Amino acid sequence: MIPTNSSGTTNGCDNISSNCVIWQGPDITCIDLCSGDSISEVTFKLATKVCDLITNGVTANPSLTGLDLTCLNIAGKNPTELVPVLQEMVNSICSNNTGGGSNLNPKSTTLANLPIMTLPACMQYTDANGNPVTELRLDLFATLIAQQVCTNLASINLINSTLTSFSSRLDILEACVLPCSGAVVEVQIIPTCVSTVGVLTNVSVVVLALESAFCTLRDAVGTAALINNAIGQTNITGSYTTLSNTSVSYGSIGGWQNPAPTLAQSVQNAWIVIDDMYSAITSIQTNCCPGGCDSVVFASTHASQFDVMHV
Repeated sequence: MIPTNSSGTTNGCDNISSNCVIWQGPDITCIDLCSGDSISEVTFKLATKVCDLITNGVTANPSLTGLDLTCLNIAGKNPTELVPVLQEMVNSICSNNTGGGSNLNPKSTTLANLPIMTLPACMQYTDANGNPVTELRLDLFATLIAQQVCTNLASINLINSTLTSFSSRLDILEACVLPCSGAVVEVQIIPTCVSTVGVLTNVSVVVLALESAFCTLRDAVGTAALINNAIGQTNITGSYTTLSNTSVSYGSIGGWQNPAPTLAQSVQNAWIVIDDMYSAITSIQTNCCPGGCDSVVFASTHASQFDVMHV
């Protein structure tokens, strides 16, 4: 930009030479740009590089030093420039397409030619997009099978470890609870009311004695169903007034059970009623009807000539 002699402004910008504007950014070595260069120099260097890219970009050969190209089987030393390598790759592709030979060593089957395998029902799944996956290319199918085999092997190892632990614990239980060989030493206890009271006795003997005693008791007392029927037989509730005092209800008497679902509670209520009946009958005998000679009444009437006594 060439400065003008005008002291005015154009489009809001000052008229100033590009040689007066200085690049204050860092050095950029790939284009030989240094901090302190004028804008004119910066613009020239950038434009030069752009022109080089436009003119020579197609023929540029970046260095391939360090890249392993042995699989291409290129005669002589491995090339260090891009163009010979690309050319050899093009030649190989063209040879493959025409059925001719190739210096490359391609795989016998490309991924595109691999068959599609149907997944068994147990291995079908849903992908990340929510689509059901029922088929896979052979290489992916083989990978999925291998992963499942590894998972199964890990599960089998865990199962085997668990079975080993269970086997050891079962051996301990058999040794402590169920000895399967040798003399069986039965546990003994001292019974207090059945069998040989006060003497160490085998548990099996005590259990048989308890069973016999229980059966005898059940035959004498009744089964649970019969006992429940007997408990439910009474119609007297806590709201009934007592016979000995009509101003008092059975429910207000200490010890009355309401409800009384067990035999013991039912018998407790029965005794309260029996005691009340005893008190009421005693009161009747004392205050109501005299007994013995007290029941005889002597009376007489006068006839015309005789006195007749009536008993």
